[in-house]
Amino acid sequence: MGRKALKHKKKDSRLWPGLFFVFFGFSLIILPMIYSEKVMDPTLAPRLFAWNSLLFLTTLVFINKTRFHQLDFSVLRNPLFGVFFLLFILGMGSLLFAINASAGFYDQVKTFSTLVFLTLASFLFLKTPGWPIRLTRFFIVGSLIVLLVGYIQYLTELGFGFHSRGDIVRLTGMMSNVNLYANYVLLMIPFIIYGVVVFRTHWRMLAIISLVLSVLMIFLLQTRAVYLAILVGTAITMVFLILKYKQFGLPASISKGMAVILVGGGLAFAGILIMTPEDNIYVSRVRSIFTDTENPRLSVWGATREMIADHPFTGVGAGNFTIKVQHYYGNYTFDQAHENWIRPHNDYLWVLSEKGVFGLLAFLMIFALAFYYIWSIVRSETNRAEKILALCIFGGLTAYMVNSFFDFPLERVNHQIILAIYLAGIIALHHQIKPANKPLMVSRNIFILPLLVLLLTGTKFAYEHINQEKYVSIARNANASEQWDRMLDAAQRAQTPWKTLDALAVPVYFFEGFAYTRLGDGNRALHAFAEAYRHNPHRKYITNNLGVLHMQNEQYATAIRFFEETLHMYPRDIQTLNYLADAFVLTEQYQEALDMLDRIPEEQRTGRLLILYTHVKEQLNKQ
Repeated sequence: MGRKALKHKKKDSRLWPGLFFVFFGFSLIILPMIYSEKVMDPTLAPRLFAWNSLLFLTTLVFINKTRFHQLDFSVLRNPLFGVFFLLFILGMGSLLFAINASAGFYDQVKTFSTLVFLTLASFLFLKTPGWPIRLTRFFIVGSLIVLLVGYIQYLTELGFGFHSRGDIVRLTGMMSNVNLYANYVLLMIPFIIYGVVVFRTHWRMLAIISLVLSVLMIFLLQTRAVYLAILVGTAITMVFLILKYKQFGLPASISKGMAVILVGGGLAFAGILIMTPEDNIYVSRVRSIFTDTENPRLSVWGATREMIADHPFTGVGAGNFTIKVQHYYGNYTFDQAHENWIRPHNDYLWVLSEKGVFGLLAFLMIFALAFYYIWSIVRSETNRAEKILALCIFGGLTAYMVNSFFDFPLERVNHQIILAIYLAGIIALHHQIKPANKPLMVSRNIFILPLLVLLLTGTKFAYEHINQEKYVSIARNANASEQWDRMLDAAQRAQTPWKTLDALAVPVYFFEGFAYTRLGDGNRALHAFAEAYRHNPHRKYITNNLGVLHMQNEQYATAIRFFEETLHMYPRDIQTLNYLADAFVLTEQYQEALDMLDRIPEEQRTGRLLILYTHVKEQLNKQ
């Protein structure tokens, strides 16, 4: 080997550990700390922008001409990459059936970014000696920082002691939402447990501290989905370990002991649920998993199932769940606090409703393949440490899937990074055990351009997303302080074809229309509300405003149509019943007006409504 080749090999051997340090250090330590109160969702868009920037810069390192031609791409033969790419393609195809295609851009950028992260992580694992140990250290440090933020927030916001769930929801732990924070803490635990098992130095002590603090934090936060995920994940992982104890070098006595612990723990847990007094806030939260039949989540699941039944194969389009679901609200009762469901709080229903049955099959196939490879690793002749890592990831994936049944980790950047690390770890372990028979070379010229364009597109979208949310926040604040000119200016600055809905699925044009209404410009307000309706036609504040404006223009038939659209979604909405009664009176349709007023509870027919009701009855008597 020549001097130049040796120099290049030495430089290359230093590159991969360094890149590994930057890539995973940023992903697990820096990224969870990125937070901006200038935007509506302080974590979603800022972290997407930072994440895509990381992926773009890391990709530039990989595609260095000399380095690229020396890489073996045979790991890409793993079907997991193909299935993940299929999920992305199905999402793109679903936009053909979407009411608002731009509403699906975030989902597609996030999906593609996860695929790129999965690919880069798999390569970095294979190119970095001792990667499980290096990665676990990042998990331990990252978890301790995230937990430190959570405990500081807990103590400063609530103080020492145990607190009710109503108070706990104020905590976010830098994750926008207490449930997402609890879920993130849970997803870091598998690598922390791995650290407890394999480390023998101060790192083991740090892992034990992190594990204890993580379990305590999950207990304090009272997130039911995470409670269930940790219980089911732990139980299934123990069953797996009991059945395959020989592969882990455990004696039969240990296996039997774990079985006794599992059964005894299950009975003890059931006893605690039965015997503990009702006023225990933690046990009552666990009980409510099985007894809460009035949870509004059940109603939105019902509406989602109706939507799926109407669009089983095509779905309603990526990102369009929140646009379409309110069309199916008529058979369910939602109070005002739970009217606007952005997500169904069930990732499986979410994927099925937006991308159809084939999208759900692709989504489930990702997990099925991961579990198959874990089974293959455990049965192989590899060392015990790698089998333990596969087992820990098995527990993490199981907990992730249980949590996904009640929450939405699929949406969040940090949670998808953890999922991608799980999958990349399994891919790398399996590839090391069963390497490809021959290397796979990829054409750099074909590969580089589309990848960089897509990553730059994702970064641009994230930037536009941040910019829009910043101005929407200004518009909302201006609305609250009745600064209509300022509201109008901010709403117009927030307009972008990249994203037409804000974080609450409100069309940006709605804010413009509302400002014009308050400024007395009815024609421009009508145009803006019409654009808002085009972007999201199933929102009562849009259809009702359009109805009112058309009624003011004496276009009563059009006004009635918009009010009836609202009533289809909210058949018990008193304001809409009132609007319709007014419209029917103005068109002398008194029986129809009476039908609307009769649907308003008698105790609420007071003041102007009572006068209107009396007038309608008098007109019907005259007829």
